[in-house]
Amino acid sequence: VQSISDVGFSEWFGFSDIEVTRLLEDYGFVDKHDVVKEWYDGYKFGKNNVYCPWDVINYVQTLKSDDSAIPELYWSNTSSNGLLYDMIAGADDQTKHEIELLLSGNGVRKEIYSEFKEEKIIP
Repeated sequence: VQSISDVGFSEWFGFSDIEVTRLLEDYGFVDKHDVVKEWYDGYKFGKNNVYCPWDVINYVQTLKSDDSAIPELYWSNTSSNGLLYDMIAGADDQTKHEIELLLSGNGVRKEIYSEFKEEKIIP
């Protein structure tokens, strides 16, 4: 199992700038590169900066129908926030403070552990 923190595979978790440029060239939207970069090039996995493939593909699909379409946050409608609400409700004071920092535009630095213990509940 590889994760986004594994340097050897991190480039495969999103589109590179070269791939996005090629995609935009193939569909005739080279002039949209700066907009796509501003909206969807916000991920750093391992040592690689990558674009969100879901957003890039959906935006290009939208542009095919309306070449003046403005970008959207396509991920926002792909799942429920129920799990997030449950996690926040059960969070300790430190975690709640960190969430407040993030919501106010600040950053929080955390160490990522790629191993985790899976808990199995047997009825």
